[in-house]
Amino acid sequence: MTRTCASCGKAGHNRRTCTLHRQNDEFFMKSKIEYRICSICGEHGHNVLTCGKVNPKKEKIRILRLATRGSRICSACGKSGHNNRTCIVANPNRLSKIKRTDGRRHCLHCGKVGHNSRTCPTIHPERKPRISRSDGKRICSQCGKVGHNTRTCPILFPNRVKKNYRRANRICTQCGEKGHNKRTCPTINPEAAAARKLRNSKNKSQRRCKICNAAGHNSRTCSQRALQFLGN
Repeated sequence: MTRTCASCGKAGHNRRTCTLHRQNDEFFMKSKIEYRICSICGEHGHNVLTCGKVNPKKEKIRILRLATRGSRICSACGKSGHNNRTCIVANPNRLSKIKRTDGRRHCLHCGKVGHNSRTCPTIHPERKPRISRSDGKRICSQCGKVGHNTRTCPILFPNRVKKNYRRANRICTQCGEKGHNKRTCPTINPEAAAARKLRNSKNKSQRRCKICNAAGHNSRTCSQRALQFLGN
């Protein structure tokens, strides 16, 4: 059975996807919500679930939401910008928890500074506390050692350590030296050898990106990486 459009009378589409109806309908140009057509009363701006003839209570809620669109109103204090769940009048205990100290994050569960409710030790006692250093070096929360995090921890991922060990001890078939292969050998391809040294360098200022060829970062943190994916 071929569907027929209620707006233009042609077959193959309905009123919602009709191009003629979209061009002539001012409600569609405003928003998709206002373009809705109720199948009960035939009016714009709502559907069957919020129709006044079927459910008057939901109609009042819909009208209130349209009147206060973009600024939610709290049912406890009547002010805008929050709801009953986050209202400090209805929940006075939240006032001391939502305050921040020196711009650091504040836990909404225990009220302490330095973590949030997702990493709160009172909720998740099995998780180890995050250790911070003043020199800026990262510390693994799994083993407590400096220089890596849990994503690259050798205890959690021993195969990665073996892979790096094999890569550092591989022998080039061209020159016989360790640390590279024939593809990045300096005697055959000095440019690839220089790029390999920059990639393996721990000094971030010496890194060179493979996407934009700029120094100071790599391809993972390049700002043009998203543009490259969009172009493909």
